[in-house]
Amino acid sequence: DHRAAHNFAKVINVFDVGYNTGVPIKKISKNENVNRIIEEFDKENDTEALDSELWRDMRKYGRAYELMYRNDRDKNKSVISNVFETFVCYGLDVERTPLFAVRYPRYKKGTQEYTQVSVYTDTEVIIYEPCSINAIKLIEESRETHEWGEVPITEYSPDRYRLGGYEDVISLIDLYDSAQSDTANYMTDLNEATLVITGDLNLKKYSVKDLADMKKSNLLLLASGMNPDGSRSQTDAKYVYKQYDVTGAEAYKTRLRSDIHNISLVPDLTDDSFAGTQSGEAMKYKLFGFQQMAKTGQRGFAKGLMRRYRLLLNIKKFVNEADNTD
Repeated sequence: DHRAAHNFAKVINVFDVGYNTGVPIKKISKNENVNRIIEEFDKENDTEALDSELWRDMRKYGRAYELMYRNDRDKNKSVISNVFETFVCYGLDVERTPLFAVRYPRYKKGTQEYTQVSVYTDTEVIIYEPCSINAIKLIEESRETHEWGEVPITEYSPDRYRLGGYEDVISLIDLYDSAQSDTANYMTDLNEATLVITGDLNLKKYSVKDLADMKKSNLLLLASGMNPDGSRSQTDAKYVYKQYDVTGAEAYKTRLRSDIHNISLVPDLTDDSFAGTQSGEAMKYKLFGFQQMAKTGQRGFAKGLMRRYRLLLNIKKFVNEADNTD
């Protein structure tokens, strides 16, 4: 029983990430001093790669998290935080101001799974002692102040629904996997078809072991019967296998593949009708839906980037390295 998997989700995500972050995102301010600070920060943190990974998480899971901290060498660092181990709590105001963020990285020690919870507010980081994931008990271990001016974890999301780029087509991908698996099983059944030979055969000379060996060899010898007129039936040889509607199955898979790309708004680059002799205007319309989705994601991502550099200028101002009033 073959069970094949087809990573349409990866194809959709890679196309999206490449389209939006293949060319590094430019960050430009009217203030030259701010541009210098941003350039130094980007170089120190390799933000080209960081932005790409943040976008990948954002489009894959519908959200991404970035943690900023100042290391022991007084360098401002920015790293991606696991979406399954991070969340942000917001206030009830219309601006949805972040109240605090929580990180709870999990790890194993022997057969037991543990976590260490860290809470980030706008003024301090509260770290709790490690505890079992099955019986969480928060006992404060340490408390450190920070000068980022806001909660130093930023959440990126493409829109207010926080949907992943391929979340709407997961069920269609499962159907395609099932259809391809059925095709593979059919081909295997055909390769392992049993040859049946019927005719004027004397089966009495075969023992039970001989018949068992025939079955293992996918061969059956069957004695012929008698026709109504008293004559023996003719000798015949044929394969026995499950019949399969190949044409219908292939049309079904083609429709599923088309639906996956149409609903996810990501064009199928292997489609013969995608390129060819089409004009640039026709190609633009084929990408129209994806471009609209990309614009929405870019607006959400830009909000996160603005917050990143606002935090950076906050701490730069505190250590007298910049003025963030411009």
